[in-house]
Amino acid sequence: QVLAGGTPPGGWFNGSGVSGSLFDPNQVGPGQWLILYTYMDSNNCTDNDIDDVIVLACTGINESETGTGASGITIFPNPANGSFMITGAQNTIDEIKITNITGQLVFEQRPVAKHAAISLEQAGIYFVKILSGRISSIHKIVIYK
Repeated sequence: QVLAGGTPPGGWFNGSGVSGSLFDPNQVGPGQWLILYTYMDSNNCTDNDIDDVIVLACTGINESETGTGASGITIFPNPANGSFMITGAQNTIDEIKITNITGQLVFEQRPVAKHAAISLEQAGIYFVKILSGRISSIHKIVIYK
């Protein structure tokens, strides 16, 4: 997660799980974590502010389905470090489309089998649309790096 909102701009962040202006919840795990923002002006005067980040232990992400019956699709691991599997289709998966949070298509594959191995390079939140027979399902996946 990108840390933003430190004012005045030009300061730096410190804390557990912080590297530069990025916070990685996987480095710290669930809990409450303090983030320190420090700023130094042209006179070498410094000031800082402390805020907290709460990391929750998420065990899954709900999915949305339309069509006849349940798809039985599983995406794992989720969150993932870039590579993940799609399994459990009752029928052959006809199409996989993945969009980023802004709706931009970042991956498309067809035809595929009853399972697929996928790799995404950029960290972020993605939506995976899967067409399998007469069933369309949309799944949310989180990629971290």
